[in-house]
Amino acid sequence: RQGERHRHGDPGDGRLPHAAWLSAALAVGAGQLGGAREVGLAMDIWQECGTDLPAWERRLSSAPQAERADIWPEAEHPPGFDPHGAACATPVQQTLAFLGQFTDGDRLRWLRDHRDALERAAGCPLAMTGVAAAALCDLGFNPSQGELLYLLFRLPGAAVHALEQQACGYRRYPFFHDALELSDDPGPAITQGKRAEPGG
Repeated sequence: RQGERHRHGDPGDGRLPHAAWLSAALAVGAGQLGGAREVGLAMDIWQECGTDLPAWERRLSSAPQAERADIWPEAEHPPGFDPHGAACATPVQQTLAFLGQFTDGDRLRWLRDHRDALERAAGCPLAMTGVAAAALCDLGFNPSQGELLYLLFRLPGAAVHALEQQACGYRRYPFFHDALELSDDPGPAITQGKRAEPGG
């Protein structure tokens, strides 16, 4: 039974094969908001604008450019920036400062020195995807290569998380460890003029 469980998946995770875990992680991490596609789009801007600040300001302050017709919708925010952030997150700043010490290219250091101006032009703070795009460009990758590599980087962490969750089972997600208690429970819902009975 133990060997069968390892071959076919744990009952706690619905007996999904290991490949399904990584496929799900790829699907979640592939998009245009914090995902690999956003990194590729940000690398496109690096290829277009280089380290020309006025070109970046024009590009970031203009409406997102429509791509060729494909499965991706039009980008809704400047790639590499966080549309929901109020300020640049500390881990983003720390990563940018750390990587800038070791790069042989000029994009990470330029991004560090001009971050404030770029954030003003974008109307939102720099995101980790923006740092990743600059780092991948400094390493000599093109946008397609960088997008795929960013996806690969997500897999080890996703695999570890899946194994940890497998040991707990699907009924023990982190946010269900303790019973939920509402401090302002309004009671049973009212439907069609009648108060619903609990459990009904």
